[in-house]
Amino acid sequence: METIIEVYSRSGKFLERFRTSKTSFTLGRAFSCDVILSEPHISPHHVTVEVNESLNAWQLTDADTINGTGFKNRRCHGESLLLQSGDEVVMGKWRIRFYQSTHAVTETVRLTSADTFLSSMGQPLVIGIVLSLFVIYTGLQSQTSSLHDSWLSSWTNHLIGYLIFLAMWSALWTFVGRVSRHEMRFFSHFGTTALLLMILLLFEEFAKWLAFNWQSNHLPGFVERWSFGIFLGLALWSNMYLATNHGPKTRRRFSIGMAFLVIGYGTVQEHIQKKDFIALPVYSDILYHQDYYWMTPTSQEEFLTKSAQTFETAAQQSDDKEETTN
Repeated sequence: METIIEVYSRSGKFLERFRTSKTSFTLGRAFSCDVILSEPHISPHHVTVEVNESLNAWQLTDADTINGTGFKNRRCHGESLLLQSGDEVVMGKWRIRFYQSTHAVTETVRLTSADTFLSSMGQPLVIGIVLSLFVIYTGLQSQTSSLHDSWLSSWTNHLIGYLIFLAMWSALWTFVGRVSRHEMRFFSHFGTTALLLMILLLFEEFAKWLAFNWQSNHLPGFVERWSFGIFLGLALWSNMYLATNHGPKTRRRFSIGMAFLVIGYGTVQEHIQKKDFIALPVYSDILYHQDYYWMTPTSQEEFLTKSAQTFETAAQQSDDKEETTN
């Protein structure tokens, strides 16, 4: 019976794989062992393994080692263990799994278009294009939303802040990928997150433009919550796809769950902070150049008439509320 031995770190990262046809073999740090494991907490001659053909299993015996051998949440010293194919023991800080050569493997994971897209986002040309569009867009955004000559300073500050965020976010997920998959895909994380962030800013700017034309203070907050939730969900899904070994269901559940958590939190906060009645009329505080206004401007006479009606309505509501309270 052929034996396959797989070695994993404590965090689950795959390290080595051995194959042997011997019916009796040893594992440890000593060079005389059949399987040499260079982990300092493993004893020179840690365990002896014998194949039990009748039970189609292995008899593993710990050599009364200092740190022992872990199996099913208990530590064994000088004891014998019966292992089946797929069982795992802990030696030092490493996890050792035993398989028969006939052990079934997991199904092949089909490559998707998402893999091709996310990998292409790490190409230098693609990153250059995304960053160029990001710089141009943030510059136009600062220029159109500023009513003074200091828009260049505002744009620079915002751009530096965005780049610092992108670098830190990408570095975090690069570290996660280095630990979990032994891969460092910083530029793929950076390019993907930069593209999603630019789309997020575009949606928020569109909401402000609609609010400017409709004279509404509520629309930007609503769109901001949902767009940020969608951005966070897509960003988490993409980064998890690149950096972790989680399956599609886990990625989807985690990203969607975090997105709705953020949206729900923002909605609850707005409801808590919302006042029942505001004595003064509320006007939109979003300002753009007049060229961005698509509707026919209100004349002075019409504005004064509507304002007077608004104040009369507000005063009547205030009086009604006082009467109800009394």
